[in-house]
Amino acid sequence: MSYKQPLLNAGADVNHEGGVYHTALQIASRTGNLALVTLLLRAGAKVELVGGRLGTALQAAAYRGMESVLELLLDASADINQTCGVYWTALQAAAFRGHEAVVKFLLERNAEVSIEGGKYHNALRAARVEVRRRVKIVEKILLDNGAIDTFVPPENEIVDGGYDCFPYLSDEEDEF
Repeated sequence: MSYKQPLLNAGADVNHEGGVYHTALQIASRTGNLALVTLLLRAGAKVELVGGRLGTALQAAAYRGMESVLELLLDASADINQTCGVYWTALQAAAFRGHEAVVKFLLERNAEVSIEGGKYHNALRAARVEVRRRVKIVEKILLDNGAIDTFVPPENEIVDGGYDCFPYLSDEEDEF
């Protein structure tokens, strides 16, 4: 027998907040555990809770390329354009990681391509950070969908050749 249902039956708080991944739903979304995401949603997990490095469960799923989880969360009324966390939006998180199919999926579901903020300021800049080939494909998808990089960093706020609104985070910490 799984330990999850007895915990829920005993009154475990599915919306408990704290830690790097903030909620159980964010952890389950990040790992792509569809069964657990479904169980947590049925038990009343709130998709809109914000916190931790990745911001929301939707952003956690986008960061890891979990398209099936994204669909569940969006069907549960997750805000596709919620702004928070290191990557600011689900689209920016997916673009940074080079998840071509997820970027396309989010754009098809009306993710706003021009929202600005977060570590890389917008989805296009996030896609350009990495030099992997798949990110170049994501960059093209974003440009084809109207992305424009209008950002000009404020004077004295350039870090290693680019603006970074989270200068205390190293690139090595992006692999979590």
